[in-house]
Amino acid sequence: MPPKQIGNTGTLLHASTFHATDGNIIIEVRAANITAFPADAIVNAVDVRLRGGGINTIIQSAAGPGLQLQLTNDYPGGVETGGAYDTGSHNIRTATHIIHAVGPDYRVRTSTRQANEDLEDTYRSILSTAVRLGVRSVAFPPIATGIPQFPGPRAARIALSTVRAFLEDNDTGGLERVTFLMWPASTPDAAHYTKKFKEHFPEEDNEDDEDEPMSGTSENDKSGGEQSEEEEESEEGEEGEEEAEDEEEAEDEEDAEDEEEAEDEEEAEDEEEAEDEEEEEEGEEGEEGENEAEDEEEEEEEEETVDGRSTPDLEEDSDAIAV
Repeated sequence: MPPKQIGNTGTLLHASTFHATDGNIIIEVRAANITAFPADAIVNAVDVRLRGGGINTIIQSAAGPGLQLQLTNDYPGGVETGGAYDTGSHNIRTATHIIHAVGPDYRVRTSTRQANEDLEDTYRSILSTAVRLGVRSVAFPPIATGIPQFPGPRAARIALSTVRAFLEDNDTGGLERVTFLMWPASTPDAAHYTKKFKEHFPEEDNEDDEDEPMSGTSENDKSGGEQSEEEEESEEGEEGEEEAEDEEEAEDEEDAEDEEEAEDEEEAEDEEEAEDEEEEEEGEEGEEGENEAEDEEEEEEEEETVDGRSTPDLEEDSDAIAV
């Protein structure tokens, strides 16, 4: 089990056990503040200048000025998109390492496919760095969905699928827990990760459900079912090509769905803003109407006052003016 550390683990949203070749790894989604979450390594999202807003501002504030100083000294030439760069945790006591990940800036993408690949590279770099550091637990925030504006649904799918593929294909060292952190729990990213989590990490994962080899096959069955090696290789090659094409088509469809979801979110936000603006305008119009009504009432009162004054009063005013 991962080591117990001081800190706040927040709220568990979803969890699964992944059976890697090096041992079981807990994969989870939690709602928690990354600067107080207990993990050997936490991940910071930065730009190519090792700066940025959002989560970087939060982590920099908690870690203190020494963190930016170390980044400047250790990486004076800047960094590359898709890379991951480690430092100490400085004043953040619940972690030992901070892994600074450089996700793609979706606002200046050359193509959607390239942006997707850059985000995949980012998650692979994070995990490779975590394994190199020998950490037992690593905690990610959503990468590139804030200021860089990477579509949230697709970013969640890429994060989960890339992490799973890495754990399947690579040495995981002593890694025992991978956590995706959402803060607060009401963010759109939390909904995207919760929706897509089970697609990549079902509750009962990597169960040994393969059928036992069949026995007692007759010679006639063998002779009737035999194929030449060339035919088998040809069929396997065709099947592989078809599977690759199907995967690409499925990914394209998922990307399209993700973009639609992101657009729907933007439209909903725009509608809310428009409604707020309408309410403000109506409020302003109401205030203007009230002010006009008050002005009219004041004018009427002034006229009534003048009309109601006595003749001597008016004569006194006339004499005063003449003087």
